[in-house]
Amino acid sequence: KRETEDKVYIKKLINGCESGNEIHQEKLYKHFYSYALSVSRLFSYSTEDAVDILNDSFLKIFTTLEKKQFDFITK
Repeated sequence: KRETEDKVYIKKLINGCESGNEIHQEKLYKHFYSYALSVSRLFSYSTEDAVDILNDSFLKIFTTLEKKQFDFITK
């Protein structure tokens, strides 16, 4: 049940991000921050570089969502 609730919550956040809603963007960013940072650290030599990778990645995600290029995620 918890997994289903998480999927519904994330889907709502993604739908909000598609509309350019900054509150939903912030919530999605915070939801995945720790996980995304740990992945980013695999590709960098410093925490500062990892955070740069993380932020660049989220910028790309939000830009792509606003262009509706990730329609398959919310189906």
